[in-house]
Amino acid sequence: MQHRGKESAGVVTHANGSYAERGGMGEVHIALDEKRIENMPGRCGIGHTRYSNAGASSPDNRQPLRGDFRGHGFYLGHNGSVINVKSLGETLSHPLGPEASDTRTVVALLSNAPQTDFESALIATLARLQGAFNFLILFEDTLYAAKDAFGFHPLQIGTRGGDVIIASESCVFDHVGACFARDIMPGELVTVRNGSITSSQWTAETRLAFDIFEYIYFLRPDSVVHGVEAGAARYHMGRRLAKISPRRVDAVIPVADSGNEAALGYWETMTKFGYDISFRPWALFRPHTTGRTFIEPVQKMREEWIRRKFNPRPSQLRGARVLLIDDSIVRGNTLARAVRTVRAAGASAVFAGIASDQYRYPDFYGIDTYRKKDELIARRFEGDAERICGACGLDGLAYLPHSEVIKAVLDARAPTSILAETCFYDGPFTGRYPAGMGSYTAL
Repeated sequence: MQHRGKESAGVVTHANGSYAERGGMGEVHIALDEKRIENMPGRCGIGHTRYSNAGASSPDNRQPLRGDFRGHGFYLGHNGSVINVKSLGETLSHPLGPEASDTRTVVALLSNAPQTDFESALIATLARLQGAFNFLILFEDTLYAAKDAFGFHPLQIGTRGGDVIIASESCVFDHVGACFARDIMPGELVTVRNGSITSSQWTAETRLAFDIFEYIYFLRPDSVVHGVEAGAARYHMGRRLAKISPRRVDAVIPVADSGNEAALGYWETMTKFGYDISFRPWALFRPHTTGRTFIEPVQKMREEWIRRKFNPRPSQLRGARVLLIDDSIVRGNTLARAVRTVRAAGASAVFAGIASDQYRYPDFYGIDTYRKKDELIARRFEGDAERICGACGLDGLAYLPHSEVIKAVLDARAPTSILAETCFYDGPFTGRYPAGMGSYTAL
């Protein structure tokens, strides 16, 4: 899933007592071209695309990572952020160094666990971890999937005939002709061996606190998690934004791609209210050759990709009062560039509607906004919308309050969804961290 990480990619399979491994730095089409992986042997395997929220962007941190447990190799892939990794690293007999990822620390802990069987060692290791983690672990011909006690990030099971597929998002099952089975729940340990699935709880102390930012931004719009399609949730965010912050403009324009559904919901709601507004989804054109800029590992790379990300169409912008709809403002880089681009193309006024609340607090459970808190534009300006507006070059700015964001997600629920108002992690908007802050308490 390229949209979840683009720094490196890897795949490992197991057959006849040995592993086959492929991978490299860069995007999937570079690291894993078809010729390298088409003849990989085995009945089971795991793959990973990395977005480094801890540790350096380097080949040493590319996943899946190999470990050795009592003379038997295993591989581990990780999504999330282990927040007590500093204290855990101090318990290792051989320090890993400051560039090591939290995943490498987990692999070292599991490799050196005192238990005599692998599954017991895995459960004991999981119990030592704090923060957010989804693990896929290949131990010879057995696949393990483990989720943290709060279920911060998505992990799901699909089936295709006799095949069992575990992935972060349901869109994977659609692509490979599999059927969605269910979401893996907080504190759950799933074991797949010889085509059969067993499940247990590695901890009984669980509470669902699903990361609200997954619905706002990270999930692909066609993915359904906990009974909510991400695209539908964003559509309802746009509808609610229109109801509480209507603005008379000539055109509604999404900041593609994560603003697409919210912009449509906003525009449709405004037209129902009787406003004469056009929807111009391609006025700020995004070439399909550019991916997500937010998950670039360093600021310089983000700025370069943002520069290439949008190309305006003056015929749809000249003389118009436009409202840009985006999913969020985190650092402000993408929105500021979009505003400059639209103004240069002839827009007479530029406003912005944001389909989420002010991102004022660092995230410790998945996105690396804890590294440089002063990059958060809402935090830097102490929540002053006028100053944020000025820094982005806008004529006006409106956010969707956090309570309305949650209501929008719930608007999109399927009847069988377990989600309720209390089922979300919303630290970037509220400063509340249900798993604590671990090694970051001094930040």
